[in-house]
Parts: sequence; structure tokens; C-alpha cells
Amino acid sequence: FVEGLGEQPIDVLVNNAAIAFKSSDPTPFTGQAKPTVDINYHATVALTEAMLPLVRRADRGRVVTVASTAGRLAILKNAQHTALVTSEELTLEQLTALMDGFVSDVSEGRTEGWPTTCYGMSKLGIIAYSKLAARREVAQGTGVTVNCLCPGYVSTSMSSFNGHKTTEEGARTPLALALMENPPTGEFWRDEVAFEW
Repeated sequence: FVEGLGEQPIDVLVNNAAIAFKSSDPTPFTGQAKPTVDINYHATVALTEAMLPLVRRADRGRVVTVASTAGRLAILKNAQHTALVTSEELTLEQLTALMDGFVSDVSEGRTEGWPTTCYGMSKLGIIAYSKLAARREVAQGTGVTVNCLCPGYVSTSMSSFNGHKTTEEGARTPLALALMENPPTGEFWRDEVAFEW
């Protein structure tokens, strides 16, 4: 896909694809970890890493990733995991190893010490990735900003149309980060403002 884009600069990359198992889904928790993390974390990271060279070619390129408050730090039950994902020295390899460790342990029924939500863990990984990618872009002086956000509880198929926000309301925060004059970088937003991770 990315090769087909050639050398064309990409002004804004918005990552919005994700899956979530519904509570009524019969798939056991142990079977939800791999597909959820594969799509929500690995695929998002892979696409972003592949697209970043084109985003860097733009004047003030931006990466905006839809995450969720389900991925807040409070879901972590292990202080070492919290210290790792919040470290300014966190590498992509370390983060991916943590995500793969979650999948491996949960898939084999070893759930102690891990969050009880595959969706939340996948989004926690995306928030951590956005922050480390932002630090990397700043260090390299590319001018690219990288942020993530929670759109809120939006009435879509993912929420079984039970969300209290319209899709237009849900789009406000990603649009703000994509279009504002001087965006921040490395932040997690909700309701059009920075939000504590």
C-alpha cells in the first residue's frame, strides 16, 4: 500500500481502525488477546512506521491516532509495567515485547498481573507508542507531531449504537489535533483538551 503512494508527502495520518470483542461474544478472554493486539497495536504501529517517511516530507506533518480511555495507566496491575511504559527511555522493541508478553501469557491462561481487558491493553500500547514516537520525532527534529486521543462514547457499531455522542461530536478531537495551527506532540486528548493518561 505505502509503496503505491510514491514520494507524495502525507500531511496528516489518522489511525482509526480497531476491533473490540462485544460482551456477548462467546470468544473466551484467552482467545481475544491475539486478534485484538494484532489489529489494534501491531497493525497500527506497522502502518504508522511505514507512513512516517511520507509524513516527514510534509510541512508540519501530523500523526493522530484514535485510542481510548480504556487504555489508561490505571488498568496496569504491575508496577514494573507501569514504569516501563511511562519511561522517557522506552523503546519500540521494549513496548512490543510487553504487548507480545501480554498476548502470550493471556493466551495460555496466565492472566495474573495483567489487565482484564484486551481492548484496553491494546489501546494502552497505542498511547505508549504515540508518546515514544513523538519523542523520537522531536529528537530527530522532523517537525512531525504525534498525538492520540479518546473520541468518547460515540454511537457507532463498536458501541452497539449505545454511545451518547454523535459521530460528528466524536470527530471533533481528532479534527482539532489534525488541523489546529500549533498542535502539541506526545499528548493524549479527550473532549478537545489534553487528558491525563
